[in-house]
Amino acid sequence: MKENLKKIDELIEVIDEYELTEIKYKNEDLKIKLKKERSVVLENNLESIEKSVEKESFKFIKSNGIGECFYNSKIKIGEKVKVGEEIGNISIMGVKTPIISDISGEIVEILVRNGMNADYGKNLIKVKA
Repeated sequence: MKENLKKIDELIEVIDEYELTEIKYKNEDLKIKLKKERSVVLENNLESIEKSVEKESFKFIKSNGIGECFYNSKIKIGEKVKVGEEIGNISIMGVKTPIISDISGEIVEILVRNGMNADYGKNLIKVKA
């Protein structure tokens, strides 16, 4: 079961990395088909497009270990994090390694959900710096 969840996480990462809309995977035991909808908004006014693409600086809090990711209850979209703040932990075989934020800002997206597997260096949380 955990292997299946890991494969799904890997496929989601591939969809995001290569900006795909659909991916299929099949082996002897497992068949997965993932779709991601994309929306495009066209505007006639070039000025409003330029304003919407202003420099928004996004950074990522990354995994510092391998294992299951668990966040503190405070970690929610819209909440602020600070440099040095412990936001949760990575747990493997009962050993917990704290996840310490190395950036400050507002959480815009939680990329790895609570209890999901994380690999070393994987983006966990998207932060607007």
